[in-house]
Amino acid sequence: EQKDKYLVTTVGKLKFNEILPDSFPYINEPSKENIEGITPNKFFLPMGVNIPEEIAKMPLTDPFVKKTFSSLIAQVFKRYKTTETSVMLDKLKDLGFKVIIFSNAGKKRLKPFKKTLDVDCSYSSRKPLRGKFNKIMKKFGYDLSETAIIGDQLFTDILGGNKVGIKTILINPMSSYDLPITKISRMLERKVMKKMSKKGILTKGKYYE
Repeated sequence: EQKDKYLVTTVGKLKFNEILPDSFPYINEPSKENIEGITPNKFFLPMGVNIPEEIAKMPLTDPFVKKTFSSLIAQVFKRYKTTETSVMLDKLKDLGFKVIIFSNAGKKRLKPFKKTLDVDCSYSSRKPLRGKFNKIMKKFGYDLSETAIIGDQLFTDILGGNKVGIKTILINPMSSYDLPITKISRMLERKVMKKMSKKGILTKGKYYE
């Protein structure tokens, strides 16, 4: 239905969509329909119409905000998993977004990642406690609406982010190897996730506003 039609967009949005995987829907507005589904039909015009007149009739779309990027990252990971998400984060860095490794691991453990990925690291973060979350946001000048945490542990990453009040994105474990303490945590997580899923509170693979 959208083939052989004009897409009404902007230069800025064309540039923004370059960070997304090639097969991801073109993002023209920060709506759930567009991010989780397809580019809405309302942005397409049939050939032969008076384009300036039709554009003048169109309502203004909401601007992209920080929350938009959190939702997009979650959707990209859901569809393409780790590799494409990493590529997208690299492109976001090029556009001026800040990526920080926020870990409970020690400085020595994070040093190779900091050097290889060329990102800042927060070590010994003591998640899920709020202290380091607030310290990092203050250090870089971000508020709650501008910050998101992506993590694979419910009781550290997600619980900590929720306690602070930032957007949280729970992903599948990045590695098959876990420390003994993490293995215990994973067992408890599976039980909690199962209960929450039955109650419709949190379901694997589903995005929540």
